[in-house]
Order: sequence, then C-alpha cells, then structure tokens
Amino acid sequence: MERKLLVSHVDLDGHACIAIARFFNEKLKFTSMMSEDYSFEEDEEKWNYMKTFNTVIFSDLSMPKEKVEELRSFDIHVEIYDHHSKADWLKDDKDSSFDLERCGTKIFWQDYICPKIGRYPAIIDEFVELVDTYDLWKQDSPLWEKAKNLNNILMGLKNWDEKDPIQATQAFYDLFNKKIQNQKHWEETRQELEIIKKANRREEEVYKKSMTLIQIRVDSRGKTFGVFPITSKISLVCSRILQEEENLDYVVAFNTWGGLNGKLSFRSRNGFNCNDIGIANGHDAAAGGQISTEDSFKFLEKKNLAFAYKDTYNPEDPRSAFEEVDL
Repeated sequence: MERKLLVSHVDLDGHACIAIARFFNEKLKFTSMMSEDYSFEEDEEKWNYMKTFNTVIFSDLSMPKEKVEELRSFDIHVEIYDHHSKADWLKDDKDSSFDLERCGTKIFWQDYICPKIGRYPAIIDEFVELVDTYDLWKQDSPLWEKAKNLNNILMGLKNWDEKDPIQATQAFYDLFNKKIQNQKHWEETRQELEIIKKANRREEEVYKKSMTLIQIRVDSRGKTFGVFPITSKISLVCSRILQEEENLDYVVAFNTWGGLNGKLSFRSRNGFNCNDIGIANGHDAAAGGQISTEDSFKFLEKKNLAFAYKDTYNPEDPRSAFEEVDL
C-alpha cells in the first residue's frame, strides 16, 4: 500500500494547501500531512520519518536540491510546488512546479489537486485568490483587505498552546470545510468579524510600540535598515514602517513571541533583495532567518552591528552572520 506524505509551510499559504488537501483527501489519498518551517529537514527524526513514505509532496516549501536527491536515492517519489526564488532549480525538475507569479497554494491547487478531483465548489477559487493576494502582498488589489482579514482569522483561531502546527490550526481547517460546504462566496461570519476587529486593534498597538523601539542603522553596503523587537503582526507592521520611513531599504524584526529566540523577519523596499543577506531565506521582499538567542541580545544591544551578506557569510560559522560597521 502506498504511503504518501504532504509537507507544507507554517504560514497562511502553507496551511491553505493543507486545508484544501484535507477537504479532498478521499481522492488525493495522503497518508499523513506535516506543517513545517524552513530548515526542518535538518531535524534527523523528521527526516528519517519522511523516508518511511513512498511519495513525498512539498507545497509552499523550498527544499535544498541535495536533500531532494537524497530522498529520491531511496526510490521515494518527490514532487515540489513552490514559488520562492531560492527554489529556481525546480524549473528543470520534471516532477515539480515552480512559478514566481503564483503563491504556493495556487500552484499546488491548480497544478496538483485540480487535475485529480474533477468538479469542485467555485468558492475554493475565491479562497485561493485571497491567499495569493496576501502571500504575494498585493496591497493594490481590491481583494487586499479581505485577504488580510483571512490571515487575521487564521491567527485568531490558532491554538497557541498546541505545539503541533496542524493540531493548532484545526479550528481554521474546520472553518474552511464549513464555508466550502455552506457558502457560495467567501463571506465573514459575525465571529470572524470580531476576530478581525481584535486583530486590527492589536496591529495598531504593536505598530506604535515598534516605532518607539526601532533603531536606524547603516550596513556595510550603505543600505539603511531599521531593527526592532516585535511580538506579533510582523508582516503588517513591517510593511507600515517601510511605508512611513521612506529612508529605509529594509527592516529586521526580532520575533519575541514567547521571549527573544533568535527568529528573524526581513522585509524590504526599493528593490532590495532580502535573500542577499547571509542568513535570510524566502521571498525577495520578505524572508526569514535564525540566529542564537545570545546573538540576538548582542545584536540589539550593539548598535554598530549589521547582518553580513551572502558573499561573506559562512553557514558553518554562526559568528559570520553579522559584522561591525562604522557608526
């Protein structure tokens, strides 16, 4: 009997893939699903677990080419549906689908799921467009506010005490199923509107606090960036700061949810590519990274530090992640 695994990302784009796959799983026949963040493949236990499957499908999750080749060396069939620039090697992979113009959900939905399911409720196309609008940050789209609300609903329904990402997101999957079965168009319920209202209040609070904490620095290439700690609403607050502070090329947000843990978010403007930064991985204008907790405190305290670029960064030497610059 074939054992088939779906591995998707931990954001709205990734969870949307899982929501749709769960809804159609009688036809898709996934044995198991996982929601993971970047570099999860370095966890030996998870990596060995993946090797117990005949087929592994990745959605909205970039994978190193050498790790994919390793899986295939065990006669595991691997397909990847992704849109992150670091995964451009997939353009030559006959079993995968890569497209910078579509979010992971849209690629996975159109290229993997649709050919396998036949007819489906049209409301799913609306859902996919909302995810695409939010993940590709289409702020000029007439769908932007509704797309932003969808992400707020995902976060508002999440069980933050549950460690497993899929279990923590069960309420969102249930909401998706209910809407697909009972609505012709994607409309928000009274409960969802309350979640949205609360999220907007929280965004305003976090934005104001971040503006009081932000430090302005210049890196080794003369690019001006802002750095600050933040507990939540990272993408939205970073976007607002970049819009307000036109002198900034990019910002670095230190995630402090549950304490300072070294998890970073990079957001940019003016065509600055976040992936040029040594530890950054993701989209050109929105990427993530990780350093140690100790180095996080050091970076925030020493105002003459900036992150190194990829041509000077050595992944095997954590100390090379940042460098001293002239004040």
